[in-house]
Amino acid sequence: MFDKRGTALLLLACSFNSNAAQEDWIRSPEGPPQFCRDDAGPVWTDDGEHFPGRRYHDNTAATPVLGAGGACPEPLEAACESKGAKAAHLDGPVDCGGKGWFCRIMPQADWVNPDYWDVNFAHCNASDADQRDDDGHCHGSSVDSTYGWWVRDHWFRGYAGTLHCCCDWTALRGLTNRCDYRREVQPAEAGRCRDANEDHGMNFEDSCAEHASLPFADPRENAPETCWSVTHFADPDSVDPRRDEDENEDDERDDDEDENEDDEQDGDEDENEDDERDDDEGENEDDERDDDEDENEDDERDDDEGQNEDDEGGDEGGNEDGEEDEGERVEFLCEAIVMFDSDFGCNLAGPVVEEGTICEAVGDLDLAYGCGLSQEAYPTSSPTSGVRCLDSADWHVGNKPNKDCTWTKGREKRCNKKSRNGIKGYDACPLTCGRC
Repeated sequence: MFDKRGTALLLLACSFNSNAAQEDWIRSPEGPPQFCRDDAGPVWTDDGEHFPGRRYHDNTAATPVLGAGGACPEPLEAACESKGAKAAHLDGPVDCGGKGWFCRIMPQADWVNPDYWDVNFAHCNASDADQRDDDGHCHGSSVDSTYGWWVRDHWFRGYAGTLHCCCDWTALRGLTNRCDYRREVQPAEAGRCRDANEDHGMNFEDSCAEHASLPFADPRENAPETCWSVTHFADPDSVDPRRDEDENEDDERDDDEDENEDDEQDGDEDENEDDERDDDEGENEDDERDDDEDENEDDERDDDEGQNEDDEGGDEGGNEDGEEDEGERVEFLCEAIVMFDSDFGCNLAGPVVEEGTICEAVGDLDLAYGCGLSQEAYPTSSPTSGVRCLDSADWHVGNKPNKDCTWTKGREKRCNKKSRNGIKGYDACPLTCGRC
């Protein structure tokens, strides 16, 4: 017989998303996992559901820039050989000899996201470089293994353009005025960390003036063997030129539907008032006939009820025993779940709940068995569904704050739309979009 911790472990294993074990989950990147809660796009462990049998970037316009004869650059040679050029360029791993890497997302005329705005650096070969940051977006790390996880996050954020990357984090000195940093995430904190791009104090902020003694040297020209590029970078949904037109058409159609619904409602109300008047007249005549019939039926029913009460008395003992057994089982399971909540520091009953994969599973078990730990933190109309039913207060489509969860009205097309960082309405608004 299992003890409480063994029982909780068994329940926890059964509650994990089965996609993680599916053969059609192609890990992109492979792992070990380094994703955090604020990374854009679907959770890495759910890729088997969202991208069955393929990588998230397969069948997209993203194109690696290769050398003569289709040769891959040196930092990606091993990855290209094992998985192909495109997967290598977007998933890694990169081999920069432990020096780290940095990437610059530069504008591409035929691949533009109208909602993309996060430019953050300037090149040091401009006299006013330290007074501006509009050349593109720069991001990197001193740890080679972080590359594919940063690419995935910024892909789903819709940071559209051409991706230019090079080895050696320290090569930024004298090249750019600043660059953001992606820290390494240990497997034990994957899915539980908030954001690997922030709150670490490791961004490159030296400025160009700090390294004015160094000659401007772009490794793409001076050391091209250490660099690689990808055109048409970013989730194609973020750069679809028809997107805004489709949205406007959808809005107009939705407004017409709303208006038609109001008109139909008004018409129904008028019709109902007429029907009610006619019904009242007929009802008075029927009531007199019904009174006599009801009196006879009541007499017969009283006789039957007396007999049924006598029969039911014998069943009560058996039902009480069954309810006691079920109550003891649920109490035992809830004690096990409380123990796991403590072991993993999930804090389900607190104001700030850890949202890692393990804690989500523990929370789902708590809701399923009605233990009460997380009901306040995650109110739900259907506890056994395993979906935490709380609409986001911050989510909205693109850069349009008025198009929030309430705006979706639960309509499929609106719930399928994405925020600026790639989150669908279905995921951010489960209550309104009917995912509870």
